[in-house]
Order: sequence, then C-alpha cells, then structure tokens
Amino acid sequence: MLQADDEAIAGMGTTRRLSTTTLESDVYNYIEENNRTYHAFKSGSEAKLIALSTHFLRNQTDLQHELWLLTLGEERLYLAPVSEQLQAVGGGQVLDICTGTGIWATNFADRHPATKGPPNLNFEIDDLEEPWNFTDQFTFIHGRMMFACFSNPANIVDQAFQALQSGGYIEFQDALLWFRCDDRSLEGTAIAMWEEKLHKAARISSKDGFCSTKYKQYMEDVGFTDGLESFSIALLTRHLNMSEREVRELIERVKKEIQNERIHA
Repeated sequence: MLQADDEAIAGMGTTRRLSTTTLESDVYNYIEENNRTYHAFKSGSEAKLIALSTHFLRNQTDLQHELWLLTLGEERLYLAPVSEQLQAVGGGQVLDICTGTGIWATNFADRHPATKGPPNLNFEIDDLEEPWNFTDQFTFIHGRMMFACFSNPANIVDQAFQALQSGGYIEFQDALLWFRCDDRSLEGTAIAMWEEKLHKAARISSKDGFCSTKYKQYMEDVGFTDGLESFSIALLTRHLNMSEREVRELIERVKKEIQNERIHA
C-alpha cells in the first residue's frame, strides 16, 4: 500500500485518470526537517503538507480511525444514507480524500465488495487543489481530518459537488483546534499560547484552522441540500407512510431542538 498523506485519495470504483502514472522513485525520498521526515510530493516552494511521514504518525492515524468509530458508534464508517444507493447502482463509485494510511477506504471496500474497480479499491496521489479530472462521477465522497490540508477548502467542496452524481452524498468528519473551558483556568497557559501560535502560523501558510466550522456554509453555497431532510423524507415516507409535509414539519422541530442547550444529547 502506498503511504498517502492529505493530498492522497482512495478511489473505490474510480476510473483511472488520464493524468495517472506510475510513481517516480523520488516521491519516496522524504524531506527531512528538524530530525523529522515529511512527504516529497510537490516539495520546495510548492510544499503543502505539514503531516509527518513517520511510523509513529501512521500508527497514530490508525488509532484516530478507531476513535472515529467510537464517536460515530456501532462501528460505523459514515453517517450518510448511501448503502441503498450503492446497492441500487451495483456498487457505485466512492472517493475518500485525505485518505492517510487508507484504513477508512480499506474498511469501506471490505464492507462494500460490490463497489466497482480493480479489485474494488485503488490509491492515487494527487493535488486536490488543482482541477479535478476524474472521468466518472461518484455516488459518495468522504473526507476526514482535513482542517490543516487546504488553502481553499471552499474550492474542494465545489469540486466535490461537480464530481458527484445527482443525488450523491458528501460527508466530512473533522476536528476543531479550539480549546475551551468553563472557567478561566486556561488563560495564560502554555496550551493557550501553543494554540494561538499554531493558528497564526497556519494563517501565514494560507491555512484556516477553523475551516471545519464553515463546511456547512461551503456546501450550501455550491448547491448541496440538507442531508437530514433528504434521507429523512426518503425513509419516513417510504416505510412509515408519513406525508412529505409531516416529515418537513418534524425536521424543522428537530433543527430547532438541536440548537437547544437544555437538551443534553
């Protein structure tokens, strides 16, 4: 398996792109800085990644995957209601961006063996901030832990929208590097200073450490509709005989209650 960082993608069922070539050996000649190694893809003035290329980090990324499984619950890899769609289209096309070690993509391919492709999973290293040129469109696009990856995350969302089939889903699972506490004990600490300096350095390098708070707006701006509404209408009208109006009214109540701090859920 190729070691892949945040410019890497895992395609389940992707048709190989015209720009795809065999990796040159210099991709494996990692850059060394401060006794640490970093990826060599687009190195020098075009270097984009800050993730370390180390055995420790690969283990850490796999541990992170386990934490996401616990967070989503029931060993779920995603929350989007795509299983029926993938089955309906005979496997579908799925794209995992920022695939890291590929553990999510590998698990997904194992759970969805009908997903198209040879054998049903392949890996590519590419710069997703360049124009996408996939020849097929996707049923599902997934991304995780990308808040430090892109200079223009809104463009990534836009390109993902263009690469999706009609009715397809996008799901981002991400973190927010923003420490908060319910008293003033964090003030003046090294933790607070470290966080402030990280965000300052990120801004200098054209990264937005708070971009994960803007994903919803990015998606709405390019034309994505509310996934809560779409899959709720499908399930509740098909299987509970609710009318579309009844479902929409219920969803509006749900949205309001999600913002209610008195509901601890």
